[in-house]
Amino acid sequence: MLQKVGTDAAVWGEGYATMAMDEEPDAGRPAAGPRGAHRRANHRRPDIPPECARTPLSRRTMLRWLAVGTVFAAIGGEEALRRSPTGPTAPVAAGSTATSLAGTGGDGAMDHGDAAPPPSAGAAEGAAPGQPAAAPAVDQNGRPWSDPAGWGGRVPGPQSAVRITDKVLLDTDATVASLLVEPGGALTFAAGRTVTLASAGNVEVRGTLALAPDDTAVHTLRFPAVDEKRFRGDGMKVVDTDVGLWVTGAGYLRLDGAARTAWVRAAGGLRAGDTTVTLAAPPAGWRPGDELAVTPTGPPDEDGSSTRYDLVVVRSVGGSGVTLEAPLKYAHPRVSAGGGVTVGAEVLNLTRGVRVEGSAEGRAHVHITSSRRADVRHAALRWVGPRAETGETWRGPDGAVPVTAPVLGRYGLHFHLLGDATRGTVVEGVVVRDAGNHAYVPHASHGITFRSCISHETWEDAYWWDGPPDTRTPQQPSDDIVYESCVASRTVLEPNPRAYRLTGFNLGAGTGGKALDCVAVGVQGADGASGFEWPENSEGSGPSSAAWPTTTCRTASSSG
Repeated sequence: MLQKVGTDAAVWGEGYATMAMDEEPDAGRPAAGPRGAHRRANHRRPDIPPECARTPLSRRTMLRWLAVGTVFAAIGGEEALRRSPTGPTAPVAAGSTATSLAGTGGDGAMDHGDAAPPPSAGAAEGAAPGQPAAAPAVDQNGRPWSDPAGWGGRVPGPQSAVRITDKVLLDTDATVASLLVEPGGALTFAAGRTVTLASAGNVEVRGTLALAPDDTAVHTLRFPAVDEKRFRGDGMKVVDTDVGLWVTGAGYLRLDGAARTAWVRAAGGLRAGDTTVTLAAPPAGWRPGDELAVTPTGPPDEDGSSTRYDLVVVRSVGGSGVTLEAPLKYAHPRVSAGGGVTVGAEVLNLTRGVRVEGSAEGRAHVHITSSRRADVRHAALRWVGPRAETGETWRGPDGAVPVTAPVLGRYGLHFHLLGDATRGTVVEGVVVRDAGNHAYVPHASHGITFRSCISHETWEDAYWWDGPPDTRTPQQPSDDIVYESCVASRTVLEPNPRAYRLTGFNLGAGTGGKALDCVAVGVQGADGASGFEWPENSEGSGPSSAAWPTTTCRTASSSG
């Protein structure tokens, strides 16, 4: 069944999957605003050739291809388990340095590492081009961070600008002013220890940074002093004011937490007051203390239904049963998926053993321009994606509130202009939450699979890459992007009238893209907001890009 819902929203099934495809703006509706105008002339990599000429595709053509070529299958049968399986300068030894930053400024943009890594450098040694290779073993044999002798007599402290050129093992909590891992250098967190590295400034990786804890340990990289008002945004270069994690040159990033089932549906309806949740399949890796988000499934005609999340903590896990520390506040009934099939609420596990985070007062970001493929699995990125004030205000429930805009190029997890260097990359089991900007951004970076990833409580389109400056310009493509078993949960933008095209999955230009078994839930915004959207200028360079193949994808409890 194909029916009209809201503004330019085509729905397959019975309220099951919303996919908006906007054509030319109507006279009574504004054109695409600054929310999509993220590309700038100086934001384009010089080694990426101009796009091929393309034939514009009308919305009617897209719908015809979808109707003929896409089979939308309702979820049925056994629920599949989500894949998870510095004061005075510190004395230094040869190899690494810790330099004082006391009293220094640093507002300039510095060219740290290669501005344009060669696309040919993306494949791991021994791997076929475009194919994922096994992650290398984590070397735990570096000199201990806690040993003063390795630093020339003094361990780095809060005022230290640390520069690592040899192998270092973080075996204790540490606080620094900034960190640079040079080519040939490596900082590895001790696998069997729970440790935190806090940095007031940037962490740049030109060598190796590895957080790969044992099952019971937690590794955290924290940016506790981010000032979002100082962010500049844009470009390939590391900027001192734009505090976050930068992977440049041929740097290698390994964020590799213990495997957890990312999400699974409830086996039945849940009632307010329940303290036990029975899942459709036993979750792997869940443990006491994990934080869960139970998604809203109430009737959409009830006010506030799309915001009725339960955030709960696990007390115990046994088989498919999860006992909670506190009772559910809301009911979460089963919902129709079409074709006589009903499904339970999605239960998202937001806890991971590897954590990269800013703070509630200042959001950081992860920016990857390295020619070497990153390994990012089972990690949580929290308080990321900075925003900037615009000078405008809007009247919210508590009075006048500043209108903010996303900082260009500073997202949750950002693969930036890497072309074919990212082919074979698999981002698996990652959570981006409490983000002020887009969660997952493969910008002009091809061949990335996002598997069992979650965005929760994020501003702007959660899964997205940079749009064109206007509706008359083709979008720069990202080819062969796959979203598999991914969830966009509670995507927001304020003030709501400006969120008329807010979406969980922005299915942009490129060929070979797929969305498989994905869910958009709790998408806020005005009429025209949707779970899955094809922007009007997102057609790729060939007909295969006109319709992303989508299988068992679902939109639920969204306000648009």
